[in-house]
Amino acid sequence: TESSGINAEYGGATTDEVSNVVVWGNHSATMFPDISHAVVHRIDDVVRPVVEVVDEQWARDTLVKSVRTRYSEIMRRRGMTTMSTGKAIADHLRFWTRGTPVGQFVSMALPSKGAYAIDEGIFFSFPVQVNKYGEISVVSNLRLSPFAVEMINETYKELKEEAKEALEIAEAL
Repeated sequence: TESSGINAEYGGATTDEVSNVVVWGNHSATMFPDISHAVVHRIDDVVRPVVEVVDEQWARDTLVKSVRTRYSEIMRRRGMTTMSTGKAIADHLRFWTRGTPVGQFVSMALPSKGAYAIDEGIFFSFPVQVNKYGEISVVSNLRLSPFAVEMINETYKELKEEAKEALEIAEAL
C-alpha cells in the first residue's frame, strides 16, 4: 500500500488507482518495491502500466530508497508506526475477507512453497491473489527483470541469514 501511494503521488494518481505493485521479501531495509507489473486504473477505464507513467531511474533510486526507509522515517517523525501498521492490517483483512479484485494481486508474507526459487518454509513477501473464500495463492508467472532478480536475491539472502540465526538461538536453548 505504501509503495502504491508513493507511485501514485509521483505519477499523479490516487492510491486506489494503482494496483499490482509487489513488495518482495523481508520487511526491512532490503525489501524491494517492484512496479514492473503495476498498473494505473483511471476513471475513464483506461489502464496504463505504471512504467509508462513513472521514470525507471526514479523507481530504482527514489522509490526503492523511500520504501526501504519508510518505517524508520515514520518512527523518527512520530515515534510510532501505529497508523501505518493498522492500515496494513486493515488492507490484509479486507483482502482475506473479500478477495483481491479479478486480475489484481497484492503483496503478502507467507511461508514459501518454493515459488521464485525461495526455499520452502522461508517467510517471504510474494505477489498473491486471494479468492472470496480467503484462500491465498502466489502469482507464479511474473517475469522478472535482471534488476528485480538482483533485489529479490538481496532480501532473500538477508532472510536466510535471519532464519539461520534464529535456528542457532533456538538450538542453544
